[in-house]
Amino acid sequence: MNKKHTKMKTINKMKIFRIVVVLFTASIFLGCELGLQEEFEFKPELTITDSFKDITAWDFMNNFGLDSLRDVQTGELVLDPVTRARQIDGDSFDYMLAAIKKAGLEDLYQQKATTNRTYFLLNNRAFLQGRSILRTVTGSNSTIIFEGFVGGIPILREGTAEEIMENVDTPAEMEKLKTILMYHIVTEYVAQRPTLFLFGEWYVYQTLIPGQDGLIGLMRDEIDFININGRKRNPQYSPSPMPASAQVWDAQVYNHNYIFSNGIGHHLSEPVRNKPY
Repeated sequence: MNKKHTKMKTINKMKIFRIVVVLFTASIFLGCELGLQEEFEFKPELTITDSFKDITAWDFMNNFGLDSLRDVQTGELVLDPVTRARQIDGDSFDYMLAAIKKAGLEDLYQQKATTNRTYFLLNNRAFLQGRSILRTVTGSNSTIIFEGFVGGIPILREGTAEEIMENVDTPAEMEKLKTILMYHIVTEYVAQRPTLFLFGEWYVYQTLIPGQDGLIGLMRDEIDFININGRKRNPQYSPSPMPASAQVWDAQVYNHNYIFSNGIGHHLSEPVRNKPY
């Protein structure tokens, strides 16, 4: 009886040992397989936003690109401490819409004749901060409206985007504004992938500005961000084919692949150029 019991215990131990070995081996293969699969499928920042495929780029900016800053806890509007005017959201497109209207270029964003368009949508920061489009065009990026004096005290308020764009009031300024807007529209449909097929390689496209001055360089980096006209940031990347005047105004897209009925859109928070405006 003891011999039989001892034999059964030995058999059970062998079974347990075999099960453990099988499970351990399976976990190794499974772990390797999952690791490879995860690495293969990892696509940082590669997003396709097709919720807007039935509307134009113009409709998108009008319906989803106008917003004011709100307190994250209360949801109430954030007001300027001096003028008490609403503060616009830097990621929205109040100024781009006002600029397009001022330049009379609505048709470029409303057109339905082709989907071979890439729209680089410039947010409010692009107009007011850094390389400030407003300052580039008018010489000033002030958004304050002077309304006169009351009791010797100047009355100031924050102007709306439409009011501020009215400062574009000479033929030269208007031409510069139109050139900036048209340079940010590419005459082909460019997504991160597969259009920019090889990462680290530059692809040159034509914008709505004709000739050499209208060329724009695009490169997808290793984490799938689109870089525009940029300087060589990484030794493994090809050098930018663009002139120095374009490279010093390089930029990186921060929101990609907004599919519209008339093309695709990417968001920029600073303008780019080929030649100085």
